[in-house]
Order: sequence, then structure tokens, then C-alpha cells
Amino acid sequence: MGLVYGDYGGRSDGFQPGGASFETGMTPHGVAYQEFKAASESAPPVMRISEGALAFMFESSRAFTISDFAWYSDKLHSHEPNMWDDLIDNFSSHAEEVQELKKKFGNLKLGTAGIR
Repeated sequence: MGLVYGDYGGRSDGFQPGGASFETGMTPHGVAYQEFKAASESAPPVMRISEGALAFMFESSRAFTISDFAWYSDKLHSHEPNMWDDLIDNFSSHAEEVQELKKKFGNLKLGTAGIR
């Protein structure tokens, strides 16, 4: 993803205009857990998003490579790996509910029998 100008509120770090980010497939990424938790526990704010900003994101089924110019740039920004240390598994807490739904509907594929 990249930011042409303005502020991008979908990131927890100082994502600056002219910057770009790269997340490889199957790699966790996103805001720090504390920001996710605070946003999840409060009412959604009334707001207009992306006002005065231009950001873009693209995805591909193909792998990307990073040029040496970008990889060795003095502008390279890395997250601290410990930002994920307090991440809580919110998915497993729904295991019982998932098992009940599987009993009720069987192993249906998405988009079939009213499951959307």
C-alpha cells in the first residue's frame, strides 16, 4: 500500500506521504493489539475517512520482490517485533460456537444453502 498525500488512519505508525508498505502473503500485519482492542471496545466514532488524503492498496496472487534500492534505503522502517507480544487469540474463544454451527449446517462450502 502507499500514501500519496494526507494522513492514512489505518496504520498505527507514522505512515508518511510518499511511503509504501509491503506485507508478504500469510504474514500477520495491522495495527498494534492495544489499538485494535481499544477500537473494538468503544463505539464507532462519527467520522469521515480519507478526507484530504490519497492512499492506494493493491494485492496480487503473485509474489513481489523488493529492489535493493528500497531494501537498503535509509528510509526503511521496520516494526518492533515485540509489538505483537500482547496479542490475544480472539478466534479460539468462539470454538464452541463454530462447532455448534458445524453440527447445524455440516461442512457446507461458503455461498451454498443460504450460508453467505
